[in-house]
Amino acid sequence: MIENSANLPMKNPDLNVGVLTPPNSFYKPVLYSDKEATDSFNKMDTDVRKNAKTFEKQKKTPVTIKIIYWTLGIAGALFGGKKLYSLIKK
Repeated sequence: MIENSANLPMKNPDLNVGVLTPPNSFYKPVLYSDKEATDSFNKMDTDVRKNAKTFEKQKKTPVTIKIIYWTLGIAGALFGGKKLYSLIKK
């Protein structure tokens, strides 16, 4: 047999065929009983409601600020609309 590159055995390693094992970081779901799930949900619900009460106590936006925003919005729409109309008309 002549020694050349075509006669050398392939350099690829043997394929390992078998059972696939997931990596360590694979997500493993946790199953809860109905009672545990209900208790956990109720606890989370009470925590959310406690935080929501403090949010509701925050001050509302003053009326003067709202009036200023509305005035600026209407003025911007009028003047911006006229300029946009003149650009489209050309």
